[in-house]
Amino acid sequence: MMGADESIRFEFSFHGINIELSGESKFVDTLYRELMRDIEAARQTLDKEEEQAEVKASAASIEHTPVWVHRCSEMMRKVYMSNVSEMKRSPVGKTLDYQAVRTFYTDDKAFRAFFPKLADNRTMWAELTDEGQRTIRKLPHGGRSKQPPAS
Repeated sequence: MMGADESIRFEFSFHGINIELSGESKFVDTLYRELMRDIEAARQTLDKEEEQAEVKASAASIEHTPVWVHRCSEMMRKVYMSNVSEMKRSPVGKTLDYQAVRTFYTDDKAFRAFFPKLADNRTMWAELTDEGQRTIRKLPHGGRSKQPPAS
């Protein structure tokens, strides 16, 4: 016959699983230790799965992270927007760390060689340089559209 001091009851909840152990102290203690060992193994598995999911989510978000390419010439400055995934397919893509480099400044020649697909209607912003403005002013229309004569 068991005395009141020899009986023990233990309740535990883990990720929606409720466990109750009750009975003789040694029996409950043995099951408790086995349960804690199994739970620790399950936690490590869950931690690894969560870590892998975070790495995958992070990698996916990096693929769509914007990369800015500034095309600089004597006449004009243009800014193009790309993304890490697209840049990795460019001629310089395999050599750069896009975690560290997300903005490029390039002249026309290098732009045509390294970023040829960006020029296809991808200009986000453009500005004439001082030289570009002077050149436009020298054109016959002086850089302005022809206005019909006032009546």
